[in-house]
Amino acid sequence: MKAARVLIIEPVLKHYRLSFYEQLHETLLKEGISLRVAYGDLTPGSSVANNTVLDPRIGFQVKNRWFCKRLLYQAVWPEVKEADLVIVDQALKHLNNHFLVLLSRLGLKKVAYWGHGRNRQSKEGSLAEWFKSKTLARVDWWFAYSEGTADYLLSRKVPKEIITNVQNAVDTSRFSREVEGISEKEKARLLSDLSLPKEAIVGLYCGSLYDNKRIDFLIETAVLLKKKLPSFFLLVIGDGPKENNGGPVTSQRPLIEEAARRHSWIRYLGPKFGQEKAAYFALAQAFLHPGAVGLAILDSFAAGLPFFTTDIPLHGPEIEYLRNQENGLLLPDDAGAFSEGVLEALLDEERRSKLHLGARAAGKNLTLDKMVDNFKNGVLSCLGGIA
Repeated sequence: MKAARVLIIEPVLKHYRLSFYEQLHETLLKEGISLRVAYGDLTPGSSVANNTVLDPRIGFQVKNRWFCKRLLYQAVWPEVKEADLVIVDQALKHLNNHFLVLLSRLGLKKVAYWGHGRNRQSKEGSLAEWFKSKTLARVDWWFAYSEGTADYLLSRKVPKEIITNVQNAVDTSRFSREVEGISEKEKARLLSDLSLPKEAIVGLYCGSLYDNKRIDFLIETAVLLKKKLPSFFLLVIGDGPKENNGGPVTSQRPLIEEAARRHSWIRYLGPKFGQEKAAYFALAQAFLHPGAVGLAILDSFAAGLPFFTTDIPLHGPEIEYLRNQENGLLLPDDAGAFSEGVLEALLDEERRSKLHLGARAAGKNLTLDKMVDNFKNGVLSCLGGIA
């Protein structure tokens, strides 16, 4: 009896998914299931900084064909034909999805969606979101990013028995060890390199620099914090988007570069990775993230840093990992109120210690191992007698 075959189709392969696919491949093999991942090449002019490639035994690259810069077609049909289950990102702009949903409805192919269920950053009531809601239950299975995604799917009449909550995560175990491994001597040397005093209270932002991340708000609140807390310094890690296939985005890198020129206590460090990135996290006392929350919250918790954000409707499902007053703070969408909330937490040593402990506990719970196990169980349930 031949092994069941699972095909996952991605527009591109992000660095943060590499460990997930490698681990899922090994886990499914033990269950007699073969995993293949199809992922697209980069559009000319796109950034390669956040993308990678898989071992050929697990994945293969296909040509991305973009129409009107917004609609994506990938030639993966020979692999689709051989697969017992095809898993795709729930995205209207991916033309293949519409054909796959039709195959699912006709009973010719098992097809699963993997995603948020909705675009939280899209206008409510938009035609795209309306259409997306109408197709939610037209696949064989759902791999929901989070419990909140699963609840949303249930509210839209998707049967509970075809929903798997994967608890979206990335491999932060190595990053956590790297942060814990930074010695006091290394911290002191880094403070010196940055021309920061030993008593510096460091706020950190690490992530993309585009409009929904609200870097302008971050700068405004940092200025207010500095006025009340002279020992405060802000470190910013990340880069602006260089790829624009998903729609119009605006880089806010020029904003932070200008702020760093104007304010000697703001350091823009550019993109950082691995041990170097871990060292900056080890210096910080708080992760400040006033804009749309995504996977960055996992890095924050892996490093034991309390996570501070605003109560806005732009967040991804990962905002559910924030437990207000336990591992971070969900603060009003007002620069004054946000800076005051951060200030109070930073100055109250007992409260700050509690938030640190909560962040570290969350980091130990939100693991890639759990996500892989959840995903495997969903695959097994979907395949049923095939596996």
